[in-house]
Amino acid sequence: MKISWFHRVAVVGVLCIMGAVVEAAPLKGLVCFNGQPQENGFNSLAQKGVQQAQTDYPLNLDITTLVAITPEAKEEARKGILSQKWDFVVGIGDDYAALLQEEAKKNVATKYTVVDTASSLNQANWHNVAFNDKEAGYLAGVIAASESTGNKIGFIGGNEKFPSQKALLKGYITGILAVKPEAEIYAYYIGNFTDSKKAGKRAEKFYNKGVDVIFHAADRASEGIIAVAAEKRKFVIGCDYDQALAQKEPAKQNSIITSALKRVDKAVCDTLQALARRKWQAGSVEYNFRNDGVGYAVNALNKDKIATWQENLADAEAKLYVQTNNDIDYTVADRVKLKK
Repeated sequence: MKISWFHRVAVVGVLCIMGAVVEAAPLKGLVCFNGQPQENGFNSLAQKGVQQAQTDYPLNLDITTLVAITPEAKEEARKGILSQKWDFVVGIGDDYAALLQEEAKKNVATKYTVVDTASSLNQANWHNVAFNDKEAGYLAGVIAASESTGNKIGFIGGNEKFPSQKALLKGYITGILAVKPEAEIYAYYIGNFTDSKKAGKRAEKFYNKGVDVIFHAADRASEGIIAVAAEKRKFVIGCDYDQALAQKEPAKQNSIITSALKRVDKAVCDTLQALARRKWQAGSVEYNFRNDGVGYAVNALNKDKIATWQENLADAEAKLYVQTNNDIDYTVADRVKLKK
């Protein structure tokens, strides 16, 4: 059985023209997820963006959602649901970039957007949203080094084939070295975003070697890391959304000192809002620290800790507000020999 399904939702909207309320014909669109949106993680953030747009704005949109996780499911979608006539298609994740670029070239009347990719296309019906993952990683690195009481700090990623994963690690290393120039950095990719057991085993190995803080970019596989951190009373930095607030067990909540935030929900909502208001534009846009596209989680659980990191964080944030980022030399990460 192929891992794909679609579900239809409709939102009735109105346009106000010259003081009169006129019903607008809804735009027919497809939002494509790369994983189950009901589960905590990257795709649940995207789902939140869809829901937020439906709740907050009177959108004239008729949305169908698709989940296609495997290459086979994406190929099935290409031959099936993607071949239908759509006013717009939104893909969630870099995995959809190549597929939807092919579709954009064939269907010039359809507006295509991919969220979380730097893959651009010089075409009037293409829009891509990139996140400055290096900035998100940099902040996580500054926090990890500020919290660490030793000299060993870790990173566990999902799959290094994705540019965003490499960018997160590069920024993370740079942030660590800005606070602790002599730090030993342990890094490992488990090869996917679902194997929590494998992620947990690697976390245990790192913690046993003296690592006391691990930043993960492993999506759902991170549950294994969090469980080990809670058991060993070590620390984790979450990714994408505020993972501490998603935990039910106090020990796990307390092990997550913050999370690197990637506002996928904001990007999806902004895209749908622009479509509904007929203000969608082709081209590329970046979500970064300056426009609230990336950042770190602040909550009741970590506010006291944040106060202890404030000096280092204030310096980091000041550098990120500089438009050119000339004060941050990310190339230092290329010269670091990582441990496994």
